[in-house]
Amino acid sequence: MVSKGTGVKKRLSKGERLNTVQQDLDAVIHELNSKREELSKVSQELAEVKHRLSIREAELNTKVKQLDEVIQELANKQEELNAVSQRLDEVKQELTRAEELSRVSHTGADRLSKVNQGGEVKQKLTIAGWNIQQDGHGYYRAFKKISGKLYGLYLGRSLRGAEDRIKAREAEVRQRVNQSGHTLP
Repeated sequence: MVSKGTGVKKRLSKGERLNTVQQDLDAVIHELNSKREELSKVSQELAEVKHRLSIREAELNTKVKQLDEVIQELANKQEELNAVSQRLDEVKQELTRAEELSRVSHTGADRLSKVNQGGEVKQKLTIAGWNIQQDGHGYYRAFKKISGKLYGLYLGRSLRGAEDRIKAREAEVRQRVNQSGHTLP
């Protein structure tokens, strides 16, 4: 037998064991309540973060919509710029043609004005007695009736050197006509 007080563990009575279990349960309940409070705080913080995120998402959607509008406006401006650029190219071509016509008129071309049915003044261009026509694509041709026959000469897009080419063609035609025995005016 073991004697009392010698350092051997005593057996706890039923009431003491219940007390110990009650204390352990209280400690667990206290810890659970603590964790619930922490969970509640985290849940509340999460709700605040969700709210801030939804506000930020709405702001970003607004910015995306604004950017889409700016992109559309830029596309419209690009279309306008393309149209202006195309018109500028047309004006440059017209200016080039006018400069060529001006150069030709200083080298012996004669201009005759003619009013068409719409009331517009149309210029009739002649070089060295040959009528000059320009087609819708900007190409020039020269025409002249010699000894009752119509002769033509392709001049191209430019009238540079046209007078020399026309005179050479006329000399060639006159030589052929002379060889054929026809009389020239």
